[in-house]
Amino acid sequence: MHRICISLCLAALFLGGCATSGNGEAADEKATDRAVAKTSDGIEDAALSPLAVLNIKRVAIPEILKQIENPYYVSPALSCADIARQVSELDAVLGRDWDSPPKDKEALKLRAADGASTALLNTLSSTASGFIPYRGYVRQLTGAEKHARKVVK
Repeated sequence: MHRICISLCLAALFLGGCATSGNGEAADEKATDRAVAKTSDGIEDAALSPLAVLNIKRVAIPEILKQIENPYYVSPALSCADIARQVSELDAVLGRDWDSPPKDKEALKLRAADGASTALLNTLSSTASGFIPYRGYVRQLTGAEKHARKVVK
């Protein structure tokens, strides 16, 4: 419970800092709204994370990932446009690469908002799942660990 309180306070301070900047108030509000929306959308999954440990709740594997037989094979018949299209489709499923540079200052604020939201949700999920004793063994026995290795979040 102590970890949850600390995490919520840190997230509130971070998000509050985003909202009180003097320049670009509209961009700050947009980043704050995005962080709040992402946290609100993910709070249910974080609270239900013990069900994933017990392999009762599973994350579906996207169809595009199921169709990949060898991720390193590139057909010589593919054009650059085909490769760009495939990368765009994978980006839609997997999300943007973390190490790709932000396009502008607003994108950097949105990335920071996403990071704060993700950190908070991960902490809540970990805390909720932490109440299950011998969680690692339970995940192995229920098959949740095997399924988690197949799923890309």
